Amino acid sequence: MNGSDKNRISVDIFGTQYKLMGTTSVSYLKMVASYVNDQMHRIAETNGRLDTPRIAVLAAVNMADEYFRLKSDLDRAVEEYHKVKNDADGIREMKEEQGRLKEESRKWEEACNSLEFQVRELQLRLQETAVKDRQKDEELQKLQEEAPLREAQLREELRELEQRNEVLEQEWQNRLIELESQWRKRLEEKEKDWKEYADGLAERNDVMNRELVSMQEAAAGSLAEDRSLQADYDTLKDEYEKLKKEYNEWLELVLDKE
Repeated sequence: MNGSDKNRISVDIFGTQYKLMGTTSVSYLKMVASYVNDQMHRIAETNGRLDTPRIAVLAAVNMADEYFRLKSDLDRAVEEYHKVKNDADGIREMKEEQGRLKEESRKWEEACNSLEFQVRELQLRLQETAVKDRQKDEELQKLQEEAPLREAQLREELRELEQRNEVLEQEWQNRLIELESQWRKRLEEKEKDWKEYADGLAERNDVMNRELVSMQEAAAGSLAEDRSLQADYDTLKDEYEKLKKEYNEWLELVLDKE
C-alpha cells in the first residue's frame, strides 16, 4: 500500500491534538487513540501531581504490562490449543487404532467362528466314525459269535460235497468203463469189418492182377489192332490204384487205433 492509500485522522489524546496515519480503518485508529487517552486520564486521576510526560510513560507501562499479560494469555491459549489439537490428533489416532482393533477383533472373531465350525464338524465326523466303529465292532462280534455255527455248516456242506464227489467219481468210473467196453466192442466189430473188407480187396486185387496180366498178354499181340483194350486196361489200372489207395488208408487207420 502506498502513501495515498493510508488513512489520516486527527485525534485528541489527553488534551493534545495528534494526526494519525495508518493502513487500518479510521474506526480502528480512533479506537486506539481513545484507549491511550483513557489510560492517561485514569493515571492522571490517581496521580494528580504527575506531569504529562510521566503520565504518558506510566500509561505506556500499563499498556505494555497489559500487552505482555495478554500475550502470555494468548501464548497459553495457543499452547492449550495445540495441546487440545494434539489431544484431538491423539483421540483421532486412538479412534483409528480402535477401528483397527475392531477390524482385527472382527477378523479374530471370524477366525474363531471358522475354527469353532471346523471343531464342530470334526466332532460330528468323530461321532460318525465312533458310530461306524461301534457298528463294525458289533458286526465283528456277531461274526465271531456266528463263526462256530458257520464253520460247522461249512464243514457239513464240505462233507456233503465230498460224498457227492465220491458218488460222481464212482459214476464217472463206471461210465468210463462202460464207454471203454463199448468202444472196444465197436472197435473189434470195425476191425472185423475192415479185415473182411481188406480180404475182399486183396482177393479183388489178385483177380484184377490176373486179369491185368491176361489182358497185357492178350494186348501184346493185338495192341495195334484194338484200341478199346488199351482203354479197358487204363480203366482197370485206375481202379486198381484206387483200391490200392483205399487199402493203404485202411491199414494206416487200423495201425493208428492199435
